[in-house]
Amino acid sequence: MSYLNKSQINKFFTITFFVLFMASARSATLFFDGDWSKSCPNNRFCFEHPQTLIDSKLPVIDSIAGEYRDEQMQLIYDMGWYASQFDELPDALIEPIIIDGKQGEILITDNVMALRIPQIDGKIRFSMMLTFTDKVNVKVGRRIFISLKFISNSNL
Repeated sequence: MSYLNKSQINKFFTITFFVLFMASARSATLFFDGDWSKSCPNNRFCFEHPQTLIDSKLPVIDSIAGEYRDEQMQLIYDMGWYASQFDELPDALIEPIIIDGKQGEILITDNVMALRIPQIDGKIRFSMMLTFTDKVNVKVGRRIFISLKFISNSNL
């Protein structure tokens, strides 16, 4: 009789979690099938989001940051030297992605979908995190992330 080593067990659970996650994500209804809006904070980037998300108008000191929320989701973003790279999500599934020509990564957990882009311009980086009240909605998250367009300082 053969036994599985720790690496094989970890691989099994990772694959199982991924398959279950994808199955649940596909079966989830797209609860934001209504109207979408476009926002362009400080004219440095633009993104689309469900119209139900309302800008919380948080005070910000040294970066371009903000929060939008409704009953089903919270969206936060930060563009600056210290934008989060989501080290607090060590067990997230990580997927590389290119957003508006910038290399980044999407991180996914049960109810969080985050985007980190380590370099926008010089030392400026970008992060956006979607926290869902229920399970993560991958379709909505991808639509928001893929809609991002960055505006360079030279175009201002």
